[in-house]
Amino acid sequence: MDNGKWPSGRELEVLQLLQSAGRGMSGTEVAEKSHGSVDRTTVYVYLGRLEEKGYVHVTRPTAGRNSGLQRPIYKLNGLGARAIQAAEMVGMIGAAARS
Repeated sequence: MDNGKWPSGRELEVLQLLQSAGRGMSGTEVAEKSHGSVDRTTVYVYLGRLEEKGYVHVTRPTAGRNSGLQRPIYKLNGLGARAIQAAEMVGMIGAAARS
């Protein structure tokens, strides 16, 4: 769902982290990969907003017999990838920043 809301700067950073992983990640993994720029206490706020805005797809684990603490997995979707591309085109973020 695209509700017309552009991602904030920090949300764009989270989108870039998801894109650089090339796979889905938990919020904890996103925070770790950010090397301190997105902390564990706020990462789920950003991920929740990105889900509401339609930039990420979330897979929530189902409870099973051997289910320990299973976290939702967040993955960049097409709209998220286009948002990153558009932000790069207008100079909001640099393509090299995704490393």
